Amino acid sequence: MIRNRKVLEWVLSVSIPISIIAGLYLQIDPDQYWKTVSPEKKAEIGDVVALPGINWEANRLTLVLVMQVGCYWCEASAPFFQTMAKQESAGHKFHIVAVLPQPTGKSLEFMRTLGLSLGDIRQAKLNSLGVSGTPTLLLVDHTGRIKSLWVGKLPPESETRVLKLLGVDNTDRDSSGN
Repeated sequence: MIRNRKVLEWVLSVSIPISIIAGLYLQIDPDQYWKTVSPEKKAEIGDVVALPGINWEANRLTLVLVMQVGCYWCEASAPFFQTMAKQESAGHKFHIVAVLPQPTGKSLEFMRTLGLSLGDIRQAKLNSLGVSGTPTLLLVDHTGRIKSLWVGKLPPESETRVLKLLGVDNTDRDSSGN
């Protein structure tokens, strides 16, 4: 009986602090945690992107770059994102919109650490876009409909496909392959 009591005391002494830490973590932003893990509706080709204030008709194509602060795969994808940003600023006929769930100030700071300078940065919950992982690229046409989408760090052949769909010739990439 004494042995069982000691085991129970040990289990409680370990589980209570873990429960408290988990509870505090979820209190920070429970909506972001639970809903980004499981969006209400997963984005699919043909869906209209619900992003207020975007004039889809102003551009033939818009690349919605969905990231979040601290995302390892977003950081690993930074050279590719830099290439796309350079191509946009070089006058190619597409527009890039970065969407992050964090406040704009934190998002801008994160983008600077990635070496990304984009003029259009928005704040939205990932689940509102049907996104469950970052980075996610949504290629959206002039009507606001998703033409293509990619999730995660892309392999080189997928990066090439994205650039081709954006109308960027691979010879436009710099000599480092980015």
